[in-house]
Amino acid sequence: MESVDGFWWDPEHPETRWPGTLNYGGPEGANLKLLLEPVPLSASLLRKVFSNEIREYDLLLGDSTSGEKVTLLKAFNRSTDTVFANAVIIGFHAVGADPLISTAAVVFRHLDEWWDRAAISPDVSLGWPNLTLQYREPDPIVVYEDSVLRISVRSGLTGSHKRMEHSLKEEIRIEMSAISPIPLSEFQWRVDACKDLLSVACHTVCEVEELRLIPPRIDGESRLEIGRFHAVPILSDRDQESRMSPDPLFHCGDIRDHTQEIFTAWLQCARSLLVVRSLYLSAVYGKAFLEVKLLHLTQAAEAYHRRCYDGLYMDGLGYGTRVADVLTDAIPTGLDPSLRDSLKNRVKYGNEYSFVKRLTILVREHEDALMAVAPNPLKWVKTISDRRNSFTHHPVTDGQFHTIDRKEIICCNYMLQTLLEFCLLKSMGMASAQITTLAAGCARYGRIKRRFFADQ
Repeated sequence: MESVDGFWWDPEHPETRWPGTLNYGGPEGANLKLLLEPVPLSASLLRKVFSNEIREYDLLLGDSTSGEKVTLLKAFNRSTDTVFANAVIIGFHAVGADPLISTAAVVFRHLDEWWDRAAISPDVSLGWPNLTLQYREPDPIVVYEDSVLRISVRSGLTGSHKRMEHSLKEEIRIEMSAISPIPLSEFQWRVDACKDLLSVACHTVCEVEELRLIPPRIDGESRLEIGRFHAVPILSDRDQESRMSPDPLFHCGDIRDHTQEIFTAWLQCARSLLVVRSLYLSAVYGKAFLEVKLLHLTQAAEAYHRRCYDGLYMDGLGYGTRVADVLTDAIPTGLDPSLRDSLKNRVKYGNEYSFVKRLTILVREHEDALMAVAPNPLKWVKTISDRRNSFTHHPVTDGQFHTIDRKEIICCNYMLQTLLEFCLLKSMGMASAQITTLAAGCARYGRIKRRFFADQ
C-alpha cells in the first residue's frame, strides 16, 4: 500500500481544490481521504461537491506535495470525506476516463521465469572472487503486430549503485506500441489477455506487477510523461492459490519458433473467450468450496464449446418446422401458464447440444493429452455431469440423497481444469500433437495422476 498527500479537484470544478491523502496499491483499491477544510472554499461549499449521496466521477485530478500529477479513474464518493477509485495513474493528468495512450509497458509476475533467457552474463574466468558482468540489451522480439499496435517482449536493466554496493536486475517486460494513440481500454484488454496466456502457461496467476503508460506528447512539451497505472486486482492476494510458484505447462523455449503465431491466435480470440478465461481462473485460483469450483469449471467448459463449436443437433430451420412447431402445438391446453411457458422454453432450446454431448466432444478431441492425468478420460464425462446435476437438482435415489465423495469431486475438478487448459492451448493455435507432447512432459500432471488417479 502506498500513499500520496496532495490537493485534489473535480475537472468540472477546477477552481475548487481540497487537501487529502490517497492510499492505493492494495487489494481494496484506491481510497482518497479528504481533510475537513477545502482550499479555498468553505466546508459548506465542499458538501455541494461531495455529499452523503453516491455520486460518480469519470475522473478526479490531483497534484501531490512532491510534484507528481495524479489521476483517479471511475471514482465515487463513499461519504463526504472519502472517495473510492477503481484505478489510479501516477505521473500525468488524463483528459478523460478512457484517455489516449501511445505506449504501454507491462511487467508480469513470473514473466522472467517463463521467458527463461538472460542477457546478463557473468565472467568468472579470472577466478573467484574476481568477477565481471556483461549486459548487452537484446533486440526486442515481436510477438504480435497488426494495423493498430505492435506487441514485443523487451529486456531492460534496472538496479542501484552505491560506493560499496551495487545491484543489477534484468527486467523482462511486454511493450505495446500503438501506431497512433488509442484509448487506454484497448491496451487493458490486451494486457489481461497476455496475463491469462502466461497464467495458463505457468500454472499460476501471473498478475501485473507494474503497468507504465505513455500518453501522446503535447505539442511544445519537451519532457516525456510516463504514468504508473494501478487498479483493483481481479484476484486478491488473500487467495493463497494466487501466490503459488510457477509449475510450467510450457516455457517460452517450448514455443520459440512459433511465439508470434501463438500470441496472434490468442489475441484474436481473447475477447470472445473472456467469460471462459474468467470462470477458469476464478475456479482454479480463487478461494471457494470444491462444489463451487466444479460448477464454475463446468460452466467454463460449456461456454468454451458454445463459442468454438457447432452446438446444434440439426439445422435451425429444419428443427423449427419438423420438431419445435409440432411439439409446441402438442402441449395440452388448460395447463398452468407457467408450466406451458416452461415446456415451450425446453422445446425452443431443445436443438442445442446437451452438456454431456458438449463435454464428450471436448474430451474425445483431447483424449490423448488427458491421458497424462487420467488413464480413462471418457469415463469421467458421466461422473462430472452427474455431480453437476446433483448439486443443481439434488435428486433423491431410493429414498436417499446422493452422498458427496470429496475425492471424486477433486478428480472431477482436475479433469475439467486440465481439459480447459488444453482447450485454451488449442485457442493459442497449438495442434493436438503439440498439446499431447506438452502434457506428457508436464511434471504437475504426473503428480496429479499418481496422487488422485493411480487406482482408476
